[in-house]
Amino acid sequence: MNGVENDLTQGIRTWLLMGEARILLDRSVEQLVAWGKSRCGPPAFNFSSYHGADAGCVAALATARTLPMMADLRVVVVKDIEQADDAFWAALFAYIEEPSPSTLLIASGASYPKVKKGGSNWSARFSALLKKVETVRKVDVGLVPPATFARQQAALLGKDLGQLEAQLLVELVGQDLGRIAMEVEKIALYAGDAKVLGAEALNAACSVLAEADRWDLTTGIAARDARLALAALYRLLEEGEAPHALLAQVMWQLRIVLQVSELVVQGRSDGDIRGALAGTGVRSEIVPRIRAGLGEKPAGSAATLEKVARANRAMNRHRAGDRHVFEALVLDLCQ
Repeated sequence: MNGVENDLTQGIRTWLLMGEARILLDRSVEQLVAWGKSRCGPPAFNFSSYHGADAGCVAALATARTLPMMADLRVVVVKDIEQADDAFWAALFAYIEEPSPSTLLIASGASYPKVKKGGSNWSARFSALLKKVETVRKVDVGLVPPATFARQQAALLGKDLGQLEAQLLVELVGQDLGRIAMEVEKIALYAGDAKVLGAEALNAACSVLAEADRWDLTTGIAARDARLALAALYRLLEEGEAPHALLAQVMWQLRIVLQVSELVVQGRSDGDIRGALAGTGVRSEIVPRIRAGLGEKPAGSAATLEKVARANRAMNRHRAGDRHVFEALVLDLCQ
């Protein structure tokens, strides 16, 4: 929300904030509320908060027209305005046409309400109104890519989360920004004084997959041991793990497998390889198993990653279902 402080100083007192990401929307509201509370005197007298789902939320607009007590400013917040009824939207429309200069009104929600048969198209009406008034700011709180958000969250906590680690986190916990924020905080607490949030902290703190089984799955792939890989896969699936989440984890661990493979081809010793992989969370016994499973013609990184990418695309649309596509991928990687 660039320029917020300047607009507030210039006297803009009515704010309409919209966006689908609740956590980002709430933070934008908090920024405005913090500015208002620092100037509204006793909050018990001059701060009011409403929710659009409340039957009496239309009273917020009457409150907004009430002069502040023992202060120069009153702060009125209405959240979830997409859930409010037409009476509220009509009152908000009238308020924006003639706002109170002594009230900071903050209305926030995911969107305008859906147009009902025979009802008002508030999106169109407000779009036309906001072009004519200069005392209101409408802010569209845009979505942030989940991995970018995860890295921003880590930075706020004084931590460094790499792009690959952020992508893995999103694959493991989903794209809900609120959930991501909680997981990043959990990882940061687990990491303690460590500046960098690496794979080891991420895997340990999230606890999404069974540690032993997920490494057995990847070890089986690395050692070309289909029996070990499939046994681990079936255990994970029976425990309710989603194939897409497992694919994300395998993708992450295959990066380590491919890194080990390249070091083996270079003639590096097992001790050197373990040192190079310090902090990745890789089990020590995987190194000799990868070495033994490489054979005379180790699979190239590009070919392996292309197989995973094709499986990922197929899992989203193939009639066989994501589980069977993933099983076929594991068998293919074990060849």
